[in-house]
Amino acid sequence: MTHPSSIGGAPQRLMRQVNDRVFCELLAQHGPSTRPQLARLAGLSSPAALNVIERLQAEGLVVADGFDEASRPGPKAAKFTLAADLGLATAVEVHGDVLLVSHSPLGSTQALGHDVELDRDRRLDDAIVEAVNATIPPESYRHHAVSIALPGAVDPLTGDVLFSTEQPRWVAGTAHRIAQRLEGAHVAFDNEVNFRAIAEKLHGVAADAEDYVLVSLGSGVGAAVVLSGRVHRGAHGAAGEIGFMHTGEAGQTPYQDRAGAWNLAHTVGREHSPGHAWLDEITGSEPLGSPVWDALAERIAPGIVNIATTLDPELVILAGETSRVAGESLRAALEAILRTTLHWPPPMVRSSDLGDEAVRLGALDEARSALARAAFIPQR
Repeated sequence: MTHPSSIGGAPQRLMRQVNDRVFCELLAQHGPSTRPQLARLAGLSSPAALNVIERLQAEGLVVADGFDEASRPGPKAAKFTLAADLGLATAVEVHGDVLLVSHSPLGSTQALGHDVELDRDRRLDDAIVEAVNATIPPESYRHHAVSIALPGAVDPLTGDVLFSTEQPRWVAGTAHRIAQRLEGAHVAFDNEVNFRAIAEKLHGVAADAEDYVLVSLGSGVGAAVVLSGRVHRGAHGAAGEIGFMHTGEAGQTPYQDRAGAWNLAHTVGREHSPGHAWLDEITGSEPLGSPVWDALAERIAPGIVNIATTLDPELVILAGETSRVAGESLRAALEAILRTTLHWPPPMVRSSDLGDEAVRLGALDEARSALARAAFIPQR
């Protein structure tokens, strides 16, 4: 019988490519690592790991990076990292009148960030391109990927915002002009809440979940849907736009009018202002299980119940300023409503702890994934 590996060597080449990519992705995720560490993470023997490292060094993808000073007494284990010029991930968050920019070279767990005030008289594409190029020259890298986070629904075909009350300057053609001017870079555009959901998988509370929904509660409300580990964006990029969901009598009350912070404040006789001071006061004075929390949860619950009955996710993540300030009191009240409303085991309800960095964390993760597709398969 002829062994498959002897026929043209194709299975062996495929296995080498798989192992090469796995090692590169491990270095991108964990940073500089020793051969034993990489072997353990990849499930390979030490000799097999050495073969992969030597092959990647010959390809110019991996370089030596000193020694593991924390190892036990005796000869120090050599550390390896991705080549310094291999790739650059860039995240841009369009946040009101400010651009929040982060850069991170492949293989680094650190990000360098800066903020740029937007001039209302200047075209948005000019400002974004200049902000991307301002700190680290992308031409210094073999591969460059840029993820741009936007408010509102983003057209998956063009990258332009279909609608947004927060960013009226994003007009048709803006995405195309940015991609053209960042020539050679992989440029992707997405809704900011989708990037929050991506960040939760690698850095937050969704590490063990494949089907989950992130609900962002603040002055506005929105959601991101993740199915089988992938963000579901919908045919028009509008999946998760739950603010338009009808939840009131005769189906005529948009969810935004129930669960937005301004309306939540009025529910408990308060006035909302930026910073959620009214909610901070309630959090400090009303104990867990108070009727105040029940009243707020009842305003928010219909949207989450509709999500649970439509998608049956294993996890619902509460994010946004309202969730951050209210914390455990709101989470527990919503979880109790789900338990008594659904006729099957309810999804877990967890609160995000990533804060304001979540959007850029997710955008950087997405940019790194694009770099992996471009850089981690050696051209032989």
